[in-house]
Amino acid sequence: MDANDEQLARLKEIIRHNEEELKQKEQQYEEQISALHAASVFKDDRLSQLDSQIRQLEGQAHELRESVAEQLQVVESRDAAIKLLREQQAAALQAKDEQFAEKLAATQLYFEECLAEKEDEKSRLMDTIKVRKLFRFKASRIL
Repeated sequence: MDANDEQLARLKEIIRHNEEELKQKEQQYEEQISALHAASVFKDDRLSQLDSQIRQLEGQAHELRESVAEQLQVVESRDAAIKLLREQQAAALQAKDEQFAEKLAATQLYFEECLAEKEDEKSRLMDTIKVRKLFRFKASRIL
C-alpha cells in the first residue's frame, strides 16, 4: 500500500496543482473580461460623446444653411429692388431725354424763326439804307 499511497499522494498533488492552475487561469480570464468590459464601457461612452457632437454639429450646419438661405433671399430681394430702380431710372432718363430733345427742337425752331426775322429785318434795313443812300446821292446831285 505504500505504492498506492504514494500514487494517491501524487495524484492528489497533481489535482491540487491543476486546481491552483485552474484558479489562476480563471482569475486571469476574469481580469481580461473585466478589462474588456471596461474598454467596452469606455468605447460606448466615447461613441455617445461623438454622437452628441455629431448632432450638435449637424444642428449648427442646419442653422448655418438656414442663415445662408435667408441671406441669399435678402441679396436676391436687394438685387431685384436695384434692378427695378435702375429700370425706373432708365425710364425717367429716357423721358427726360425725350423732353430735352423736344425743348431743343422747339428752341432750335425758335432761333431759326428769330434768325429768319432778323435776316428779313436786316434785308429791309439794307434796302432802306440803299434807298436813303440813293436818295442822298440824287439829292446831292440836285443841289
